[in-house]
Amino acid sequence: MNFKIIQSCDSAGESILNISKPVNQKYAEKYGYGYESKVETKKSGLSGIYNYLYDVRDEINNGTEGWLVKLDTDSCIYDNQISLEQFISDHSLSSFSIVGTAGSPEFLGDNTEYENQWDINGGVLFFNLDHPKLPDIINYAISSLDSDYDSGNWDGDHSSYHDRDQGYLNEAIHHIITSEEDKIMIIKPYC
Repeated sequence: MNFKIIQSCDSAGESILNISKPVNQKYAEKYGYGYESKVETKKSGLSGIYNYLYDVRDEINNGTEGWLVKLDTDSCIYDNQISLEQFISDHSLSSFSIVGTAGSPEFLGDNTEYENQWDINGGVLFFNLDHPKLPDIINYAISSLDSDYDSGNWDGDHSSYHDRDQGYLNEAIHHIITSEEDKIMIIKPYC
């Protein structure tokens, strides 16, 4: 399995990236993963929190295989004794297009499942670049974001449903993933 870890932000997040980058870069080096960090914006006036959508699309268009792991600038790999291969294998996640944590989970009585399985948090995301539905999900999210941005009414929070970057991803997931066979996985956060 191939893995690449990415972190991206605009200049406002650079000081935080400078703290998390060495930890994540060292983890990637330990296991032979690719690592890339960028301080940029994909469009003038667009916050760097949206960069990963374009980065995933670029990796797909470049024919990259395996998994792209997106970490927010304030995210660090905590347990460097567990490889990403082990994480994917231990949780039987290899058939999923996207793996992430719940955005605003509503616990059921036993705290083992979430009632809202579609609300994904954008802080840590695993993208299976080999999954046939992933290009559709990413292209839909970017198309929706670009449409809102180009409309002239952009304020960074189009509506309550487009809650920043993860809102566009959630909308795309709702639109593209229509059956259990397409599979995304939202897992319980490891906090």
